[in-house]
Amino acid sequence: MASRHLQQVTFFLAIAAFAAGQKASIMPADLQVGFSSDKVQVSFTDEAINGFQDGTVFTEQEVAKEPTFALGDSNGISPETLYTIIMVDTTCEDARTLHFAQANFKNNFDVTNIASETEAALPYIAPGSLGETGDGRQYSFMMYEHRGRKEITELQLPAEGEAFDVKVFQAENGLPDAMAGVAMVVDLEGEVNCGASPVALNATAEAGAVNSTLAANSTEVANSTVVPSVIESVAEAETAKASVADLADILLSSGGLRAISLLSQTRVPIEKKDTGHDHDHDHDHDHKTRQSM
Repeated sequence: MASRHLQQVTFFLAIAAFAAGQKASIMPADLQVGFSSDKVQVSFTDEAINGFQDGTVFTEQEVAKEPTFALGDSNGISPETLYTIIMVDTTCEDARTLHFAQANFKNNFDVTNIASETEAALPYIAPGSLGETGDGRQYSFMMYEHRGRKEITELQLPAEGEAFDVKVFQAENGLPDAMAGVAMVVDLEGEVNCGASPVALNATAEAGAVNSTLAANSTEVANSTVVPSVIESVAEAETAKASVADLADILLSSGGLRAISLLSQTRVPIEKKDTGHDHDHDHDHDHKTRQSM
């Protein structure tokens, strides 16, 4: 009798210990429908098989570079199975923002690593590149398995400035619920901002890629041709006749403080248009001189 009671106590203690050791994911509940984080590995140290744990806290610099990915388990890996991976800023429930989207990942026979030869629909935009601020911001990586192992030729993404809706994304791309995912916390300093929707840089992959590269390498570029090309693309989206001051305002509103700094170091040729005023002034002067004579 006592032995049986002892067995029951031991059993319940084991369950309690197991439950205590389980850490609830910081990923929003509506995004984690029946999956576990151990099926995908995400790493910012080029060691995908040693991915970070769910809930790991990073600095902005630590996540500036695009991560690498791996499957969490080598059992049952098929090189024919295809995956789509996305990253979403889930800090603000009503203003979720897509930061990365790429289809057709598959095992590349390098342990459990997965990679994609398909160009990213939205290249990695590092946390903080869209002007978001605040300590404790949350970003979620989600991995989807393609139905029928079919390639996705073009991912359908939210319109520029539109908040990310996971159900709409899955429906438009024919994807089931995510099979795996892992979330991280990034400290960007200051107060968390949720009000404004991302503007020009939100869906501008080129600008996002440049911001990420600059942040990752801490590169100081003077007289660069890269920055003006980004400025031009943003300016064209806002106005066909943007002045240098207009460009600075656009970049400031988009969170491109680093780009503004580079702009100050960049020689931007400014053409002086001939309005004809000087010519008219000279003509009037000659006319008055002849009258006085």
